[in-house]
Amino acid sequence: LLPLASPDISISCQRDDAGVMVTLKTNGLALHLSLETDEPGRFDAGGFDMLAGEMRVVRFIADDAANLDKVTTSLIVRDLHGATYGVNSK
Repeated sequence: LLPLASPDISISCQRDDAGVMVTLKTNGLALHLSLETDEPGRFDAGGFDMLAGEMRVVRFIADDAANLDKVTTSLIVRDLHGATYGVNSK
């Protein structure tokens, strides 16, 4: 069995009127990605895979009580590599 390589996920966030757009890019295979934040709301995608060189935009749709500044500071991106080796992207 080959060890699972770190996908090296880069994350950028941009606020808009409806929530936060999270842009993810990876230079390796990223399996079972999910996004989390402490703020109330939901992401429009989760549980997806990304191939090397792929970019994906996920929207955080905020509830009325959400602090959008805190969405970006509390954002955690989890993937299979992190779950296996104990490292998560932030």
